[in-house]
Amino acid sequence: MRRWHAPTLAILLAAMISIGSTSESVKLALHTHGTLHPWIHLLAFALVGFAAMLCTRRAWLRLLLVVALLLLAWGTEYREHLLDGWPIEAGDVQQDDVGVLIGTSVGWLASWRRRDTSNT
Repeated sequence: MRRWHAPTLAILLAAMISIGSTSESVKLALHTHGTLHPWIHLLAFALVGFAAMLCTRRAWLRLLLVVALLLLAWGTEYREHLLDGWPIEAGDVQQDDVGVLIGTSVGWLASWRRRDTSNT
């Protein structure tokens, strides 16, 4: 494992936990129920997806991370439903999933390009 893999994985895990455990009061303080709401979902999950692709080159681990992020989107909404009493918002999950797909695609392309240029 390269020296930067462990810190990247730690940051990725911290981001996943913080996304999944944001309380209702923090969300209301951030005004995440407005025009920027879908963009915040998209950007947050895109950044985490991007980091996920940079932390390893193993295909099986990358696939596992993508699945974990997609499940995190559903798990976050389900947690909000159970603990805060909010209805499950399929639109939020859709934005999260699109963010994961964009972030992981860009991260995969960036890591592929970096590997390609390092061989020259």
